[in-house]
Amino acid sequence: MFSLDDRTGNVLTTVTIFSLAAAILYSARGSLFILLLSLFFAHLLEPAVVLVQRHSRLACKNRGWAVAQVYLIGTLLVAGLVYGLGPRVAAQMKNLISAVPAFPVERLPQVWCAATA
Repeated sequence: MFSLDDRTGNVLTTVTIFSLAAAILYSARGSLFILLLSLFFAHLLEPAVVLVQRHSRLACKNRGWAVAQVYLIGTLLVAGLVYGLGPRVAAQMKNLISAVPAFPVERLPQVWCAATA
């Protein structure tokens, strides 16, 4: 009669459990990535929220108002950077595009040409 010993059973159980865990993590990788990204972003914003919560009259007892103020300040900073640097970056990109000559197709690798054909 065929039977497995205890060690083989333990190894098979462990491999099965880890395989199932890997399959679950793989299928949920998109949601887990968003979760990890949001945790990282919250960790980065924590010092700014605490600072605003300490020094703001509006958010002295309410953390939600402090978070809203940090988001508002961050949005205004990003908008100011885009407004200030946007035209310069666009002009430099236009100069770069006009300065780059047309690249001859004969110089492209054969693998890439075959994949696009």
